Amino acid sequence: MEEKEFTQKFPEWVLSYSLHEAYKQDTFKFWEEFFRIDVYLTTKPNDPQKLKALFPSLGEAPKLFCDTPFKEKDYERYGIDKGIYKNKFWGIRPDFIIENEEQSLIILFDAKSGEPKQFKKIYTVQKDTKLKEKLYYEFLLDCRTFQQKGFFYIIPKTHIEPCSILLQEHFKPQPMLQTGFILWEDLLPIIYEKILEAVIDEVSKEMNGLQELRKWRKYIDSQK
Repeated sequence: MEEKEFTQKFPEWVLSYSLHEAYKQDTFKFWEEFFRIDVYLTTKPNDPQKLKALFPSLGEAPKLFCDTPFKEKDYERYGIDKGIYKNKFWGIRPDFIIENEEQSLIILFDAKSGEPKQFKKIYTVQKDTKLKEKLYYEFLLDCRTFQQKGFFYIIPKTHIEPCSILLQEHFKPQPMLQTGFILWEDLLPIIYEKILEAVIDEVSKEMNGLQELRKWRKYIDSQK
């Protein structure tokens, strides 16, 4: 069967929700499969690596946090000046964070989806505005207590070109900081069932809403 590019058709929240639910359902199985996916580095987009090869200190079962804001008291943990942390980084909320037990590794992820007509909005840095993920990148640059750090987009295959350009222009790798992207298509073996559940549940809610809408319309018409 020919491989298709279609994950861009799902809203980002469906894909991110499915990834988090898969992690919660079976953590051991999640990491077993997640460690096998390809990671595409900013400087070597045509030479995919494995996450565990890039970050040997990941361990067997690191922690995954979904949509979790940075806490006010965490400035010491990350080795960042209290004033800078409070004014700049406190409260930022990456889509996903991976940390290991030893607190020597931290990886931040920003999830994207959407059709090509949305590329300009998603990947263009407008004048006098700042991408939220630039704060993630700057946070990692300022973080002094974690030796291994990473920032990666999670994107559909159809997003590779604009995402690669954005990474090369604004998210260059630094000593102890890797940047790049991973693909939703590569995550399908992990999130397939959860996507089905999320979409079916959403469609069911909308169908129930349509039924109520029709009842409302009939009632309004009957009052005329």
